[in-house]
Amino acid sequence: MGTQTIPDDLVRTQVDALRTYEALARTANGRSRTALRRLLVQLTARVDAHPHWQGRTPPPGARFEVRRRARDRIAGARETART
Repeated sequence: MGTQTIPDDLVRTQVDALRTYEALARTANGRSRTALRRLLVQLTARVDAHPHWQGRTPPPGARFEVRRRARDRIAGARETART
């Protein structure tokens, strides 16, 4: 599954969604939390409606692979920030 072609913009959008989800988990109730929820819904919709998925049935595990690559990218950025 790791050799599957997945567009970089799709992975970047998933990274943004994961980071938004993390920010939402750290934020207390209030206006900023509502804005984060709205942004998360928008980003999730962009991932789901990405042209990469259109007109074909994704292979098993394809959406998981997008999330895995996004998590790996976030982990790599955090590791780089520590050094």
